[in-house]
Amino acid sequence: MPTDLQRNTSPESSPANGVRALDEAIQTLVTRQELFARRLAEPRLDLEGLEASEAVWFGVGLSSGEVSLGLPVDVLVLIYAQELLRRELGYAASRILVADSNALGDGIAQLPVHRARARAERTLTSVIDTLGFPVKVLRASEFEGEADAIASKVSAPNPYVAWQIGQTEVMRRRGAGVKLGWALSAVTHDEVYFDRLYERTFGGAVSFVYATGGRTLNPRRPRACPYLCSEPRDRLLLRPDEDLSAKLEGAPTTAARGYRRLLSKLARAHHRLTGERYQVPEELVQRLIDALPRSEGTLSGGVHAPL
Repeated sequence: MPTDLQRNTSPESSPANGVRALDEAIQTLVTRQELFARRLAEPRLDLEGLEASEAVWFGVGLSSGEVSLGLPVDVLVLIYAQELLRRELGYAASRILVADSNALGDGIAQLPVHRARARAERTLTSVIDTLGFPVKVLRASEFEGEADAIASKVSAPNPYVAWQIGQTEVMRRRGAGVKLGWALSAVTHDEVYFDRLYERTFGGAVSFVYATGGRTLNPRRPRACPYLCSEPRDRLLLRPDEDLSAKLEGAPTTAARGYRRLLSKLARAHHRLTGERYQVPEELVQRLIDALPRSEGTLSGGVHAPL
């Protein structure tokens, strides 16, 4: 009979085989789970990085030339996909990075950025608390100096891209070596673009996995970033008093159909993670909206939590 030492050093039980099993599990998850952008962007996994990492993270931007006017329900795609990955990897918690310093660097005034950051933090924390997912919500400004120092040494097309690369490296150094991004076929600079630039700079130290992008109610522009909103009437938003059914009923048929497909995907992911089944998918997201705080007060949970 083999000793414990022999068991631990056998090929079948080696750490390398364990990490390879994780690699296979993630590949299978991405292939079978409809929230992931399986046809647009294949996952790029670093086996050593997976072993060293302790968290999955994704970023939530606050601007794209102008400050975002709300947080679309589409960000739930990232929240559910993140939880699916966390459970597959066996991590204790995940992280969401609110990119406030990026918005300031984008030329947005401090007050609109502060308001957008506070709104995003309140909304994300409420949703996470309602779902019961273990997630810490962080601010990019908390480690701005560290990210700036890295960005200053990076060769990038512009400072904004350098900051993105610097923040990804900071998150890796702080234990979040699995980055969840989003991909859209109609977008030139989705997160795949920034991630490839990171790989050119630092190699394959971070694993990248991609979820699908967002929808709109505008038939001329049916797809969009999942966490930015420039026209509130064209998006379903995570905000108090948002009536999803009424908004969908008043939207063009083709656009509403696309958004309903997204809501159905969310409901199926919710059932897989929680066991709760919603026959009408809008009811799930409406429940999350109805639980949102109506004041500027703070919430329990991970807002402004340290890394």
